[in-house]
Amino acid sequence: MSNAQLHKKTGLRDSIVPASTKPLFRLIVNGSTNTTGFTAKALTQTPPTSQVLYTESMRAATFVFAAVATAAAKTVNYRITAWIPIEPSVLGGNFTLLPMVIASGQLDTGTLIATTIVAGSLVVDTITDTVARQGTIRWSPADNTPASITVDVQNALLVEVETDLGSAETSAYCWGAPVDAPLPKLA
Repeated sequence: MSNAQLHKKTGLRDSIVPASTKPLFRLIVNGSTNTTGFTAKALTQTPPTSQVLYTESMRAATFVFAAVATAAAKTVNYRITAWIPIEPSVLGGNFTLLPMVIASGQLDTGTLIATTIVAGSLVVDTITDTVARQGTIRWSPADNTPASITVDVQNALLVEVETDLGSAETSAYCWGAPVDAPLPKLA
């Protein structure tokens, strides 16, 4: 989004918004109502096109979540899949994408209201992971401030974020942002 578009959309003047300002987080999951769980992924030559963040030149990506919920402690399940290109197929000559689940688990809403972003929504303040790639950083304060998960996306063409409503009432949302610095290595 250009600076002029940002000013027009937000109504802020040039003197308030510096020329270098641009939104850091991009909406990836926009009101998902999935309640059927997650399906198995297969090798493909056709990458997914919805609920994705293109990560070809990123070192890592950070994600935050919200859900439409009437009270705290409503749950949403999540899965983050990296789509990694592998050598061209001997059959077709095109590259093939290998799906790798790099993080999955459960999200719980806190009481922080996010209605300026999504009507009736609460920000996720707790993330519990059941699968996490080495180097994943989970910030899960459980104190009504936003939780986040940062995953290593090196070598992935894109990542796909999926949600499945647990006890959240109607829909789930996710925003993603690039992280330029490498994640710390575990000893």
